[in-house]
Amino acid sequence: MSGLREALLAIRDEHGELHPELVVDVAKAEDHPLHSRFEWNDELAGAKYRRIQAHRLIRVAQLPLTYADHPTGPSHIRAFVAVPRADNPQPDYQPTEEAMAHEFTRKLVLQEMERAIAALQRKYGHLSEFADALSAIAS
Repeated sequence: MSGLREALLAIRDEHGELHPELVVDVAKAEDHPLHSRFEWNDELAGAKYRRIQAHRLIRVAQLPLTYADHPTGPSHIRAFVAVPRADNPQPDYQPTEEAMAHEFTRKLVLQEMERAIAALQRKYGHLSEFADALSAIAS
C-alpha cells in the first residue's frame, strides 16, 4: 500500500475532508497516484462501484504503531477513522491520531464504537460464544 496513506492525506489536506465520492472525483485525473487503483471502464464498473473501491482504499490504509512494551512488536492500525457528520449521512474520514486527539471527534468515534458493539450484542448476544469472543478481544 505504498503511498496510499499519503495520497489520501493529500486529498484531505487540499479539500478539508475525506470521503469516497471525493476520492473518486480527485482520482479521475489520469496522472493522480490513485487513478490506477480504480476501474474506469463504465462497461465493467459504474460510479457506485468506484465509490465502493474508494471506501475500501480508505479502510485499508494503515499506520504502523510501535508499542515499547508490546510482546509482538510493531502493530498496525487504520490510518483513517470514520467520524459521523450531522450534515451528511456519509462520514468524514480523519487521520486516526488527529480524530482521537480532539475531545469532540474522539467522543463521536467512541459513541459509534459503542453503537457497533450494541448491534453485535443484539445480533449475536444469544450465542454463548459471543461472551467468549468479547473476552478474547479484551485480553
